[in-house]
Amino acid sequence: MPRLLLLALAALCLASAAHAQSGPDTRRVVLTNGTILVGTVADETADPVVIVTRDGVEQRVPRAQVAEITPLIGGRFFRVDPTRTRLVLSPTGRTLGRGRTRVGTLVYIVPNATVGVSDRIDLSGTAFIGFGGDDFAFVPVVGGKVGLVDTGTFAAAVGTNVGLAFGGGDEAALITPYAAMTVGSETRSASASVTGFVGGDLGAGDFETADGVLLSFGGEAQVNNGVKLLVDVLATVGEGDDGVALLPGVRLFGDRYSVDVFGAIGIADGDVIGFAPFANFAFTF
Repeated sequence: MPRLLLLALAALCLASAAHAQSGPDTRRVVLTNGTILVGTVADETADPVVIVTRDGVEQRVPRAQVAEITPLIGGRFFRVDPTRTRLVLSPTGRTLGRGRTRVGTLVYIVPNATVGVSDRIDLSGTAFIGFGGDDFAFVPVVGGKVGLVDTGTFAAAVGTNVGLAFGGGDEAALITPYAAMTVGSETRSASASVTGFVGGDLGAGDFETADGVLLSFGGEAQVNNGVKLLVDVLATVGEGDDGVALLPGVRLFGDRYSVDVFGAIGIADGDVIGFAPFANFAFTF
C-alpha cells in the first residue's frame, strides 16, 4: 500500500505542475472553409465562438463553421494528438469529439473502434478472441463514455464497458464502470481513473461485485509536432494481492494516425514479474 500512496503523490504533483503551467492559451481556429484565425477563445463550446485575434479584433463564428480549435504553444502551432481519449491503455477525462471515428488495435492485435456521437459522448467497441487447446473464446466489449466537463485545462468523464464472453461452454458478462479526470493542456497533462468490476454467469443470472478496484495514474508530455512521451501506472487495490503494472511508452502521431510503442513491467510482492514490448495502432477520420 505505501507504494500506491507514492504513485498517487507523484501523479498529483505532475497534475499540479501541468495545471500551474496552463493558462489563457492562444488558439488556432480552423473554419470549415479553410480559413485560419489565431487568437484567444473564451469558451470553445459556445455558439457562436468568440475569437479575439492578435490585433485585438473580435470575431464571432457560428459553432457549425468551426472545424477545430488547437493550441499554440510558445507562439507556434502544435499538432494535437488524435488519440487524446487514452494514455497507453487507461482512459483520460477527454472525449473524442463530435463526428470523429477512430479505428485501430490494442496490444498489436485487439481490434477496437470509437465514435464521437457528440462533443461529450463516445461509443466504443472492442473484440477479444482467445484460443486455448480445443477451446475458442470470443469476447465482444461495447462501451460508452460521457464527458462531464472540459475546460481545456481540466476534463472529467464517466463511462462503462460491458463484455460478453462466449465459448468454452460458458457464457459470462463483465461490467466495468469507471471515472477519469485529466488536468493540464493538450500537450502536457496528468490523468487518473478508477475502475470497478461486476461480473457473473449469464445462464445462472448470478452477478457479483469484485472486492477491489483498478486505479490508474499517468501523464503525457508532447515533445514536438509528432512525438509524445507517455507513462501509465495501473494498480489493483482490494482484499486480495495488490499488483502494479508500469507502462512507459512513446506515441508517434500525425493529424489522423498514432502508433504507441511501450513496455510493460509487472510488480507483485516486490518482484518484477515481466517485461515485454507492445504496440497500439490507431487511425482517426
